[in-house]
Amino acid sequence: MRTVVLAFHPDLAGGSRVNARLASAAREAGVKVRDEYALHPGFRIDVALEAQASAYGEALTAPRASFGLFEV
Repeated sequence: MRTVVLAFHPDLAGGSRVNARLASAAREAGVKVRDEYALHPGFRIDVALEAQASAYGEALTAPRASFGLFEV
């Protein structure tokens, strides 16, 4: 199984030092981090893209802070 983190912040790289560091640490540990705001400008969700990304998910947890975790 592979861990995927759904990160929700309008400026993940520059607007939140805490979330940017969490995302960086997750990537360094081999975790896939999905920057949802970058993937969906204006927060217009691409449902097909999200369904494809989570198609292999076996467990989905509620978001914690600004991160949601699920295993794929």
